[in-house]
Amino acid sequence: MAPTITRIESCEFQYPLEDVGTDRKGFNLVSEPGETTRRKLFGIKIHTDAGLTGEYVGGNSPGAAQINMFADYLVGENLLEREKHWSEIKRALRKDDRMGIGPIDIALWDFAGKHYDGPGLGVDYDWVYVEEHRTGDLHVYE
Repeated sequence: MAPTITRIESCEFQYPLEDVGTDRKGFNLVSEPGETTRRKLFGIKIHTDAGLTGEYVGGNSPGAAQINMFADYLVGENLLEREKHWSEIKRALRKDDRMGIGPIDIALWDFAGKHYDGPGLGVDYDWVYVEEHRTGDLHVYE
């Protein structure tokens, strides 16, 4: 039986970058001894009825906001039908820049690798760290 998506979690979190600041315009990161800059990222975790998860950490605010537009569609779907999901999400975001597709697609591939006894993406994300440094709401889709 194909694995089904049962839950999707996404959240924003921050982590410190020691000895890093920004240039005078505030856009570029530069070496700044003694400074600490905080970087924002997003974490996504896709849960399945198979007990495995697909995960991704990265992305930006516009991409994370778009995930809110289509996450409900994925719950209850066969996780291994990645191309079908990509096509449906692409259509759903046709009037947007589609930045939200990438993080979900990577999490789906991470699950597929684990499902077929591979390493997934080969990255073990520390979800305790993500939760401890969360700066916004935990978005849950079930």
